[in-house]
Amino acid sequence: IRDILGTRDIAGAKPSLIGKIVPSLSIESKLGYAARIMNHYRLRALPIVQHNKIIGQIDAKSIVEGIKNAGIGGVNASDIMTPNPVLMRAKDRASSAKGIMTRHRIDHIPLMEEKRLVGMVTSSHIVRAMVPSEKVGRRSLGIDKLIRLDFPLISIADRNVVTSKNNDTLQSVTGLIIDMNSTYSVVKQWDEVQGIITYRDI
Repeated sequence: IRDILGTRDIAGAKPSLIGKIVPSLSIESKLGYAARIMNHYRLRALPIVQHNKIIGQIDAKSIVEGIKNAGIGGVNASDIMTPNPVLMRAKDRASSAKGIMTRHRIDHIPLMEEKRLVGMVTSSHIVRAMVPSEKVGRRSLGIDKLIRLDFPLISIADRNVVTSKNNDTLQSVTGLIIDMNSTYSVVKQWDEVQGIITYRDI
């Protein structure tokens, strides 16, 4: 998603120019090694290769599910969160978020309004907004404006933001993320955003 986010013309870009070579795992690779490689290269999935053929993959969600089921104790949300995440205002433009996500290599930006958390915009939201509509005339629906990402972030953001408290356990946070089919949890203390937990943090 982050590679697609960096393209100017999403409709005309060739996958071979966007994609990149990624490391692969063997069937003997350990889970800890896979997690380290995914963290280092900032990837959400890695192929498993045997005899020069892809036979499967391991992804961040399955690792998070494993941690949820493992019952690891003594680790709280505040221990693994990324503190002081990049925040934007609900009325800020999607084009600004795209630039920030590309520069900082992040996929999640919490949205604030009058010091309150009101939404979450992800790189997936931005990419979906960049895809041109093939079925209708662009100008009749203002699609050209969409392609330029000239609209407020809140119009594409999740309003039902997944949140945790600093003292929530790692197991409860991973359970919440999986149960809500999310890729993040914002860590709050009262109304203040303290940090964010994503697959990468876990």
